[in-house]
Amino acid sequence: MSANMETMMYNADNGKPWHKQGVSVDGLATAHEALEKSGLDWEVEKLPMTAQTPNGEQVVVPDNYANTRLSDNKVLGVVGERYRPLQNRDAFEFFDPIVDRDEAIYETAGSLKGGKQIWLLAKLPAHIRIGNSDDLIEKYVMLTNSHDGSKPVIGKVTPIRVVCSNTLSLALSRGGDEFRIRHTKTMMNKLQEAHKVLGLVNKVYEEVDTVFNRMADVQMNGNSINEYYNNVFNKGREEQSTQMENTIMDVERLIDMGAGVDDPSFRKMRGSAWHIYNTVTEFVDHYKEYSKKTDRSHALTFGTGATIKQRAYKEALKLL
Repeated sequence: MSANMETMMYNADNGKPWHKQGVSVDGLATAHEALEKSGLDWEVEKLPMTAQTPNGEQVVVPDNYANTRLSDNKVLGVVGERYRPLQNRDAFEFFDPIVDRDEAIYETAGSLKGGKQIWLLAKLPAHIRIGNSDDLIEKYVMLTNSHDGSKPVIGKVTPIRVVCSNTLSLALSRGGDEFRIRHTKTMMNKLQEAHKVLGLVNKVYEEVDTVFNRMADVQMNGNSINEYYNNVFNKGREEQSTQMENTIMDVERLIDMGAGVDDPSFRKMRGSAWHIYNTVTEFVDHYKEYSKKTDRSHALTFGTGATIKQRAYKEALKLL
């Protein structure tokens, strides 16, 4: 596993995930099974922080607490008075009602940065098909949580294009593709309210289905493709640095060399807004270089990679 990856599991029924890491589980996993297999069956507790004075006396540090993993007494982060931890079991059990109805399965789960961040990816049934082709989009919902106080609880819709394992970061205008909940005393109530989001997921994916298929119907030419790439990567600026020119050239190569281009059912969509949009997502997920200090999976889902893909989606919408 990578230096940032502490533990992980994946569902063996769907093959190994694109990151090629983790412990496999067979069939539909309950929250308890997923917790156990992913090595996340531990709890955290917010403990008072103390400091030692020069004469050896222990004094309490006001308004500061050590969020501590009880299994090994590892301090995961320093948090304030208002912070409330969300236990891993509660994060996983958030999905259990739909898993119990066979409407989703726990696809992958694990922890990053020594347990400071955890995530869970659940796969929904059915898929999106682009036109009459074999271009399929799998439907996922992701939940992430931090134990170091750095991030809220985040749940988001995460479609993945099967042919190249592209994670398609969205930026829906009505904000229906994600929710964020801060670690406060009202967190559990808000998390229960977030179950309503799951009820809206299918509606969100209906919108996504319509948009993706409309993209496939819009043809682009050389000028519009160049303008699109410049808007996505260079934010529409007239001047491009040498590095930016090289980046755009690398993406342009995927028009003729990207995943699926040799498949007849995909070839008819060549040059469409859907095709060009996916050259960006494929580049960001599989070819873009990130700093060695950057966790790649986080960058693709929440960081710089996700930002580029969201911009690509917004720019593609302008073409419809």
